[in-house]
Amino acid sequence: SKRNSNNSDTNANRSPNTIWGCAVSDREIGLDLQFVRQVEYNEIAEKYFSKLENGFINKYGIDGFFQIWTRREAIGKAVAEGFFIDDKNFEGSVGKNFELLQEIKYKDKILEVFTHKFSDDLWGSCCILK
Repeated sequence: SKRNSNNSDTNANRSPNTIWGCAVSDREIGLDLQFVRQVEYNEIAEKYFSKLENGFINKYGIDGFFQIWTRREAIGKAVAEGFFIDDKNFEGSVGKNFELLQEIKYKDKILEVFTHKFSDDLWGSCCILK
């Protein structure tokens, strides 16, 4: 996420298979787009994601993984901390019933996260500071 001189925030994303996205806002914003592809998603999830995020992935499989991946990327970009997010207590953006939360708290910030399936093989998420 990059703050511009006109007090707007922009975030751009390019996925390896050549999809481009851009988000512009007067608040901090993060955007991520990912093509669904074969990856060792359970291993990645166990290493980097919270228990609730892993439960969501166990329930929804590879689509669930890419939903969480794009949300994590978008959140990390919006708060300018990257994918790994500098808060060991961060539980992610999944509720106790393994539903995706639209509004989440991160440190002292309230974030809104939107996730959309653009096609059978493309997920995207956008996060904006409320």
